[in-house]
Amino acid sequence: MPATTRPHDDPKAGRSRPASGTAASIPRGRVLRSAGDRSSTLMFSVAGHAPAAVAAALAEREIAVWQGNYYAFELSDHLGLEPEGAVRPGFVHYNDASEAERLLDAVGELASAAAA
Repeated sequence: MPATTRPHDDPKAGRSRPASGTAASIPRGRVLRSAGDRSSTLMFSVAGHAPAAVAAALAEREIAVWQGNYYAFELSDHLGLEPEGAVRPGFVHYNDASEAERLLDAVGELASAAAA
């Protein structure tokens, strides 16, 4: 990765690492993969909610995510996610910690509603 973009994905810069660490603590949430220093992408699911429903609920809050298997059917199948896949937010250099917190709060509310 070019040196000019690397600092934006650095876990110490407060981007994806705090989001994936906090996401792991959401009740009924499951972080499927955090790519560490390779990308600012993580995959997650929320027990009791289909990935499409999670994506739709987040879209209602103006939080953009993707759902599905991301052209990685074999991996998704191996993880037991097919046929629905999982949810994937993507963070880039212009996202800040408040946006990650907004996502985590919304997912936490969905997870809590599923547990009730």
